[in-house]
Amino acid sequence: MLLSRFIPTPFTKSNTMTRSCKSFLHQIPDRLPNSRSKLTPKRLGLLAFFNLAIVAGTPIIAPSAHADSGSNPVHFFEFDLLTVDTEGQPALSVSDSHGVLDAMLAGDTGKLLTIRKALEQNPGPEPAFSIMRLALCDAAIARTQGDIERSTRIIREALQAAQPWSNPAHSVNPFNFMLMTLLSGNFLLEGNPPVWANARTYLEQKLFAPIRAHYEKPSLRFSDVEQLRLTALPDALPPLTAKGPRLDHVSFNPFATIIDDSTMTTAATKIDIDGSVSPAIINTGTVLGAVPASLQRQHHWPQIGTFTEYGPSTRPPKIFEIIRVPSLTLGHTTFRNQMMMVIQSNFAVIGLQTLGILRRVVMNEHEMTFGPDVPFTCRRHTSQLSSISGFKAGLLLPVTYEGKRSMAIMNTGENYPEPLVIDVAQLPHSLSGSRKQQKIETASGTEQEEGVARIATLDIDGHLAHGAIRYRIGKPDQLPTLTMSALEGRTLAFDLRAGVACLD
Repeated sequence: MLLSRFIPTPFTKSNTMTRSCKSFLHQIPDRLPNSRSKLTPKRLGLLAFFNLAIVAGTPIIAPSAHADSGSNPVHFFEFDLLTVDTEGQPALSVSDSHGVLDAMLAGDTGKLLTIRKALEQNPGPEPAFSIMRLALCDAAIARTQGDIERSTRIIREALQAAQPWSNPAHSVNPFNFMLMTLLSGNFLLEGNPPVWANARTYLEQKLFAPIRAHYEKPSLRFSDVEQLRLTALPDALPPLTAKGPRLDHVSFNPFATIIDDSTMTTAATKIDIDGSVSPAIINTGTVLGAVPASLQRQHHWPQIGTFTEYGPSTRPPKIFEIIRVPSLTLGHTTFRNQMMMVIQSNFAVIGLQTLGILRRVVMNEHEMTFGPDVPFTCRRHTSQLSSISGFKAGLLLPVTYEGKRSMAIMNTGENYPEPLVIDVAQLPHSLSGSRKQQKIETASGTEQEEGVARIATLDIDGHLAHGAIRYRIGKPDQLPTLTMSALEGRTLAFDLRAGVACLD
């Protein structure tokens, strides 16, 4: 298992708003409220049912006096939405009461279509809010189908149509907050760090700062939004580029011994990082890639931010440096200006942000070919999950096991011998099978993991696989994971730019 799951961390405010930052929303007109949309107390009361869903946590006692909504542009952010995070800091986690963001995180297009129908049949008293909540649902549907371009277009059109409520100069509310955050996440998922960085600066200045002032909490953290802390100015992130042959190829040479000194199926290859050769794992289960700390000490790549991983409340958070790698060569294709984490490992990680630049990727257990001239017959739209901020994303494939059917995350960075891994809160005695202690590589080094392996027959996207299921302690609400072993005898083909993926 590589690069364990991450939980948000604070974001650092930049003191400079660049020209591209100001225009990242295509310069929303600064229209004054008209008589239909005037921000009056009466109208605010009519919109009360649009409140956010309260996220579970330790509530903070509200002050006795609320800010005057007549002079404060922050609307519908109530004090009972505040919680305390694992470090004892005030936090705000934004969610919608209809479950749009949760369904997007699960990659559940069907549920989103059901929510969309219900929203359309129940419009609210303010047309602008109906426009924005429908757009949130439509943009999330486009995300789950791998169409980031359409998702972005939907959001921009809604922000123009929902004036003045969509404009932070007149109102900071849950709807423009979620739409603009989703938009910035799109920029990260499509591999556009410069625009993403400017969008994050815009969010900090136009949304986060007013909300902190509204609550009178300068240290307020925005959970599920600020996973990456940007410490450099947006200009420090040049565009990602890739240059190489129209058909490229790398072979996989497993170098990891996992269980009982047995070599597992591993998407491992050699790459060149700024002149240094390093082993690397192709990992479809993470967005950002990673480089070994030893190479960072050798090359002194510029730091652009940090990433904080929160574990159980009894553990202190782990902070990872985010750097910009000038040059990375995979096969004969050279990528420039990659945003990557620095990890305590002997190998690098190639994530979806890098793979998303490529056209047509075809993987099996032995090799990966890529480029516009790769033979490619896949036409099926991808099923994808993603978080609102774009820091978590993954390809989904249907799997049937032990009489159950579910979508599973295709994670080639998981090098277990079992094709399917399922997280459980604990390992009950009813899970009969072979209990094994396993060494796994994580972002912070090698750790021991206990699990139960049970023989099973799986149906992975219509392909029968005879193997085993591994149950491990983790988050029980996490979708099952398909490991690299699921590709034994099969081929995974995807093109993230075209939004297609198939298992053959």
